[in-house]
Amino acid sequence: GSGLGLELVRFLIKKRKTLVLVDRNISRLQIFQDKCGIELLELDLLQACSLDLLIGFLRDRRYVIAELFSCAGVGSKGTVEELTMKTQREIIELNLLSRLELAKLVIPQMRMNKFGRIVFISSSTAFQPIPYMATYGASNSALMMLGLAWAAESRNRNVHFLTVCPGGMETDFQRAAGVRKNAVERLMPTSLVVQRIFKALKQHRSLTFVSLKSYLMYVAARLIPLQISASVWERLMKKLR
Repeated sequence: GSGLGLELVRFLIKKRKTLVLVDRNISRLQIFQDKCGIELLELDLLQACSLDLLIGFLRDRRYVIAELFSCAGVGSKGTVEELTMKTQREIIELNLLSRLELAKLVIPQMRMNKFGRIVFISSSTAFQPIPYMATYGASNSALMMLGLAWAAESRNRNVHFLTVCPGGMETDFQRAAGVRKNAVERLMPTSLVVQRIFKALKQHRSLTFVSLKSYLMYVAARLIPLQISASVWERLMKKLR
């Protein structure tokens, strides 16, 4: 209903026959409700019953899912002492476990129909330890590894997994996560990110970085020892975020 997810809807609505749009707040999605082939579901994926409600909805309408775009994510800035366990648990549940469950739900249908695409939106925070946003970074790192492993498992089995690791985007995330905006940082427009996601799908990639900044962070994370990287990022986060 916001950010990259909303931009994906704007793109897909011109290309696909039927879309099921899921968000915990569908107010921004209601502009699409009268369009043919659009279904809106107001569900909070942090609630245990939400997945069962989604399964029941799809079963009742006999929908077979061909593509899953999994964008919903949360983050919060703070030290391990400052962030409550409730906040840290919600970050892991939404960013990682809900996506795992959704993917596991649709994979059997995709295999049966010999076609499927699953797109996980991770982050450039997945590449290295991120002090002051440790749980958020760890959830994205786990999501990236999960997506890459499942992509390898699914090779030649009709399901294409793509994990996307953008850098900063023009969304509400920084405000919601309590992260300071850097005046000199150039954030990517979500429309450009969407274009690059579909280019990566066309090229059948399993991982895409979207921006040069994100790619350079990935390369640096593989060249610099983790302890040094954590120390460097601790200083950067304290100074810039």
